[in-house]
Amino acid sequence: MRSCTTLRRTGRQRARAKLDDLAPNAELLSEPDSPESRSILDRFMSAFERADIAALAELLRRDATLEVRTYSTIANIIAITTFIGRP
Repeated sequence: MRSCTTLRRTGRQRARAKLDDLAPNAELLSEPDSPESRSILDRFMSAFERADIAALAELLRRDATLEVRTYSTIANIIAITTFIGRP
């Protein structure tokens, strides 16, 4: 029984360390500096939260890339919207 407790604790420690590694650096985050940038960000977040692929595609540049930790880099607007749109 003791080894199960130790395994769970070790697993939690590894998970927390991984989350710490993946967390964004607060010093590098910033709010948009113009009303236009704020509007684009708000529209992007709204579309993302609603899973509105068409609205996301309108906001992405044609040469956009998406980096996903569990996959390789996904490049171009068609690949990104296909990836985001799948269940």
